Amino acid sequence: MEHTAGIVPTDRIRHEVSRPPRALVERYETLPDAAGLVARTLDQFGIMGTVPASDLTPLKPGAVVVGPALTVRDPVSPVETGQ
Repeated sequence: MEHTAGIVPTDRIRHEVSRPPRALVERYETLPDAAGLVARTLDQFGIMGTVPASDLTPLKPGAVVVGPALTVRDPVSPVETGQ
């Protein structure tokens, strides 16, 4: 396990991201409140710790962003904290 970027082992860093079929993305784009719908569905499956749709307000009214999401961990490094 080699570490090259902070504390994340290089074998845990993905360089390729699988993408859903375009038709599926287009179906999500037509939903009136995709963020709310997905949040409620995750709640129903008992998946906790998600960001509520009310916290994900669009930067541009009416804007829609649909697609895969990546989790990024950005720990504070000892250099930045002076430790």
